[in-house]
Amino acid sequence: MMKYICIYLIFIAGSITMAGTDGTIRGRVTNDKGEALPGTQVYIPQTSYGTMTDGDGNYILLNLPVGEYDLVFAMIGYKQHNVKNLSVVMDQTQWLNVKMQLESISGEEVVVEAQRDMVEHDVTGTKQTVSGEAIKSLPLKDVSELYSLQSGVVKVESRQQGIPGHEERGLEEVHVRGGRSGEIAYMIDGMYIKNPVFGGIGNGTRLNLFAVKEFDFQPGGFSAEYGDAMSAVANYHTAKGGDEFSLKFKYETSALGSDYDRKKAYNDYNFGLGGKVPIPESAGKLYYWMSGQMTSANYKVLEFDDNIFLENDKGNSNNRDNLVQPFDSEAGFQVFGFENVNDIFTKITYNPTNKIRTNFSYWQVNAHRKRFDPTYQYWDEGQNELFRDTKRFYFEFNHTLSPKTFYNLRLSRFQQDQFQGVRWADSDGDGYPDWFEWKHAAGNRPYSDPYDANVIPYEVDRGNIVYTKYDDKSGWYIGAKPGKYDWSTAEDWDDENGDGIWEIGESFSDCDLNSSGNLVCTDCHFNTENGNYVCEGLTVGDSQWNGPTLLKEATRRDGSTWLLPDMFVNYNQLNDRAYHQDQLMYDTYQFMDEGGNLDIESFNDYVYNENGDSLYYFGWNEFKAFGGSDYYYNESTTYTNELKFDITSQITNRWKARLGLSLKSHLIEYYEVQAPYRSNPLTEDFSEDFKDFGRDRILAKDYTAEEWYNITGEYPEEWLNNSQNDLDSDNDGLSDNELYQIRASGNILVFPDAGENNGIWDYGEDYFDLNDNDNFDRGRQPEEISFYLNNTIEVPWMVINAGARVDIVNYNTRMWSDPNGNISPYTPYFYLDADGDGKWDKGDYYDYGCDGAPNTGDPGEGDNTFNLDESTGCFENLREPIIEDSYDPQANVLFANTSYLYKISPRIGFSHVITDKSNFTFNYGVYYQNPIYRNVFINTGQLEDPNQIFEQSVPLVGNAGMTASRSVIYEFGVNVQVGRNFAYSVIGWAKDMDQMLTTERKNFGVYNYNVFRNYDYGSAKGIDLNLEQRGNFINTMLQYTYSVAKANRSYDWEAYSKVTTGEPAPTQEYLQSYDRTHDVALTLYSILPFGVRMGLTGFYQSGYPYTPIIYAGNQAEQGAKNSERSPSYKDMNLTLSKYMSIGNTKLSLGASIYNVLNIENALDIYYTTGDPLDPGPQSMENVGLPTDGGTLSNSFYDTPWRLMPPRQINFHVKLEFN
Repeated sequence: MMKYICIYLIFIAGSITMAGTDGTIRGRVTNDKGEALPGTQVYIPQTSYGTMTDGDGNYILLNLPVGEYDLVFAMIGYKQHNVKNLSVVMDQTQWLNVKMQLESISGEEVVVEAQRDMVEHDVTGTKQTVSGEAIKSLPLKDVSELYSLQSGVVKVESRQQGIPGHEERGLEEVHVRGGRSGEIAYMIDGMYIKNPVFGGIGNGTRLNLFAVKEFDFQPGGFSAEYGDAMSAVANYHTAKGGDEFSLKFKYETSALGSDYDRKKAYNDYNFGLGGKVPIPESAGKLYYWMSGQMTSANYKVLEFDDNIFLENDKGNSNNRDNLVQPFDSEAGFQVFGFENVNDIFTKITYNPTNKIRTNFSYWQVNAHRKRFDPTYQYWDEGQNELFRDTKRFYFEFNHTLSPKTFYNLRLSRFQQDQFQGVRWADSDGDGYPDWFEWKHAAGNRPYSDPYDANVIPYEVDRGNIVYTKYDDKSGWYIGAKPGKYDWSTAEDWDDENGDGIWEIGESFSDCDLNSSGNLVCTDCHFNTENGNYVCEGLTVGDSQWNGPTLLKEATRRDGSTWLLPDMFVNYNQLNDRAYHQDQLMYDTYQFMDEGGNLDIESFNDYVYNENGDSLYYFGWNEFKAFGGSDYYYNESTTYTNELKFDITSQITNRWKARLGLSLKSHLIEYYEVQAPYRSNPLTEDFSEDFKDFGRDRILAKDYTAEEWYNITGEYPEEWLNNSQNDLDSDNDGLSDNELYQIRASGNILVFPDAGENNGIWDYGEDYFDLNDNDNFDRGRQPEEISFYLNNTIEVPWMVINAGARVDIVNYNTRMWSDPNGNISPYTPYFYLDADGDGKWDKGDYYDYGCDGAPNTGDPGEGDNTFNLDESTGCFENLREPIIEDSYDPQANVLFANTSYLYKISPRIGFSHVITDKSNFTFNYGVYYQNPIYRNVFINTGQLEDPNQIFEQSVPLVGNAGMTASRSVIYEFGVNVQVGRNFAYSVIGWAKDMDQMLTTERKNFGVYNYNVFRNYDYGSAKGIDLNLEQRGNFINTMLQYTYSVAKANRSYDWEAYSKVTTGEPAPTQEYLQSYDRTHDVALTLYSILPFGVRMGLTGFYQSGYPYTPIIYAGNQAEQGAKNSERSPSYKDMNLTLSKYMSIGNTKLSLGASIYNVLNIENALDIYYTTGDPLDPGPQSMENVGLPTDGGTLSNSFYDTPWRLMPPRQINFHVKLEFN
């Protein structure tokens, strides 16, 4: 006979914040009298986990993977005690004390339903855990939204207040407890997934919903195992296959909703399957899991007003009265951009024995985005598109050495690729791509017309039309494969039609080597009779014109070719005013005089007098693009290899310790050009700098004999007669001597060899060996090493969690140094490289005696002693002194290799038990975070030639001497459980931040430039109030945070951006734009009548601080810094699902409603009014007809993108088979 007794057992749960993927169950087994029961079996059925109690009845199960387990206690003579659904949580020890009952009837059992204690007495810091069940039940589109479920977390999406360039690069801006963005350690299964260039994560690091078993978020008090984070740790625990086959599928769509929903075109597919692979029991256990998510949606759907341009408005009378732009022709909802993200996750778990556990996983993400930008509201063909691709391999080997000791080895390789560019298009199919037509004039037109095949680029030369077929910046020409070309290698030809390219029929010189190795050039002429070329006296050669060399082929991706940076065209010169004016001016010939030139007077008379009503809009300029190319070009790849090893031991019954080592190495190949169409764009290239002189390593130019001697050590004629110099060093089939010509003056003229000035490094060219490894590298290779020790000590009524961490980083590069060999990141020092060996011969001197002249017999001459006595005028000169003239041809920069930098982080926390249902916690920690590598390496590839940096428009230099930023965090709190189902906590915290990154303005001679450095500082403090309710049918978490966040700057690049805008930098702390005084987050999921499941999230946040613009009459002034706040943010989301069971299959139908109350939340505001849609009366004074002095139309202030999305309803169907 079996007797089941179903009860709830409240047990004490303790936190040992050390491991990233495992937890512990421990406790004591006694009889009804409280006496210990040694030898009791404690095991988890259908697994290899088990142990026996010791002489005092104590047991411990270490190294349990995160999840839910059934636990069995068995002892002869006692009823078997079964505990169901016991949760093992990352970084926590679950205490479970059991009283065994005497067995009166054989086979009797006691069945207990486990429930986590709502006050965990061993927890010393704040930690939130979201279970897989909650993730399934809440209205979430993807797991990145889990951060927003925590109070004290601010996600900035504002274009005005956000970090410039973040949205364009697909990066999220998330702040925790007043810290800067990027201060979170993002992890999957305890291993980092943070972007090393920018920090943080983005749309290329999404993990699908079915791959997440549990999510942990620690905004403070995290242990010494976690480093490189100043604000929080976020860890996803991934799913794995179980003993039974499982299949999941979910489809969510907006296609059945409102007009907004249908235009949003949201479609999301999730699938997952896994189970156990049948292998012989002796071989162990093998499990598999695979899941994926495919999401597509339009990026923005915006609702515009009904004041639009009417096509059939005769004379434009109504359009004129309505002050509407002619291109503002569509009312209501409009679609902009798209967001497509696909990811797949696979995992193999193999446990060969009950002491060894292995996991191998592969994760891949492909994200493609075209965002919304108001500049491209009416024309987006030249807008950037962003691709971000992620691949991650992960391996874990876990070995239990004894019941109280185990070690864990984890390896990962994390790769992130990014491409950002503009598509190649030929809209009118005339063979001239759009960018080429935007870039080149068509007669008097400043550009051709990409949408009219009858208009192509041409020039008029002395009355003759010459068609333009060659682009001098990229070298690309009509008919060639898309790419960048080097024309220095092309054979000479007679450009008879002046179009810049060789065409059949034009004569050329066919140059090749003869059998003696001499270069022979033959003139080839076209025979019109037979259509062949005749090359007179040809003895060698192929009778074919050899054209330019393809240096870099344009990228092919997503079925398209993409423009290279040299092909970008400035969209600012094709804004609405210029474009529409040009269309009218140049598309007719009525404004041309007899010479073919534009008659401005007749044009103005036509526009403003004859057709003033119909052309009322001439004079408005709202800076909307109608041609050209966007701002960014980026192609980058980063690789992060990480190894983490730790060993954990329960040294005594009250002391548990973990010792660990972490190694990370990066390869960062980063290349970005901002505004490529500018003459001197900001280019971020992490490859090493090189001398683009070709493989002969000599710049093509006219040298004097003395200049040549200083370079080669020989005079020109002597050098050419030296047979050792008669080489083919560039392997182009030409003797080097053919590239050099001695002039009558004795000068030597050097012609360019293959590869010279082609913009890419060719083998043989000199390069700046930044990595100091004797190889030319296209990326940087920093290394990070960490050691950590963490201890958990239990004493009566208290648990102490104490540890320390050492973080070491070496940027593996070279930096400017001073004459003493110390790194000098802010100032370069030059020396005179007298012998041209590229090394500073610091101690070498001229041993000429006191007079400094040779062969005079002066005292001290030839005594092998450096004589220097300025008081008597006796001195000898150094051969290579320090000099100030950076333009001296023999001037070289002093360098030193970077060394290892380290920081030590102590951490301590304790939990003092007040009662069995309440405790007091405190923790203190020092947390460091390495600089993001963009700030370390930017422009350091050009350190060998500082003038190359200084002559940029706004020079900026990275700094490999920077140390990690620091935050010191204090946290204390009281946690109380009320009854069985309610608990609350009151937590106070304070954070001091310093050594944060910024830029500082420096001077060198006449130059001003900016260098990154540690300087910025800030502080934050707050109070968290949490209320939790648990039950059978409803579970609720209500969180409230009051906080104040201040700093002297908001982000690393802010000081640099103020230099470009001329705004003065702040000198003291002020409220940050991401400060939110009040922050409320509500999560609730429940089972309603008729089997309907409900999940709900609700949010409230104070508005963001901003600096108001105040008008005094017509004079606008800025108010106090961040003294006003935008409207508050309020939101509520709801999901409802009805489950139906058919055998082993569960079918669910439901809907998710986002922004249930359809609240118009402000995303951006006008600083004059604090309103998202009302710019204020002073701004509206600019709206009017140009003839009345107006500069803007009514269309300009129709700006729905300043609001967050309205209500959205998605319907979903879900299938689960077990």
